[in-house]
This record gives sequence, C-alpha cells and structure tokens, in this order.
Amino acid sequence: MKSDSGADRAYYVLEAGGRPRAGVTRLLAADVKPNWLPYVRVADVNATVGRVQALGGHVLIAPTPKIRDGRVALIQDPTGAAVAIQEWEPTP
Repeated sequence: MKSDSGADRAYYVLEAGGRPRAGVTRLLAADVKPNWLPYVRVADVNATVGRVQALGGHVLIAPTPKIRDGRVALIQDPTGAAVAIQEWEPTP
C-alpha cells in the first residue's frame, strides 16, 4: 500500500503484483454512505462523455483540468449506476 497525501486528504493506493489495483480515501461529504466507485480505462475521456450523453446517460462530473488534468469524469447510466472513466498512459 502506498500513501499519496493530497492537499485536503490522504489517498491510499492498494497494490497487488506490483501494480495499483484500488484506491481508498476519506469521504468528503457527510451525507454520502461509504461505497466503491469502479474506474474504467478509456482511450478518450471526452469522446466517451459525448457517447454517454448520446445514449441517455448523465455526466455527474465533467472532465476539467482541475481534476487529474481533465483525464477523468464521473458518469451515470440511465438506471442510476455510477462509474468513473479515466485515460492514463500505460506503465512500462
């Protein structure tokens, strides 16, 4: 487990086989119950956001340079299930 302390809270990366597998952090909102948020790797976060909207999903947090250089978004499918999408460079 690695710790990556940000400006406002600690973020812990859980690893297996030398590769990051999950991240854990303290919830920021008191009215949110603890939960898991799956991330899906995408080739182009902006194109994926456009496709989500075209297919009837919702963008809860749009890509913005303030969050991971605009490479992540939080989306919701028409049934209400949320998932984060993120682009990242493969590790060697």
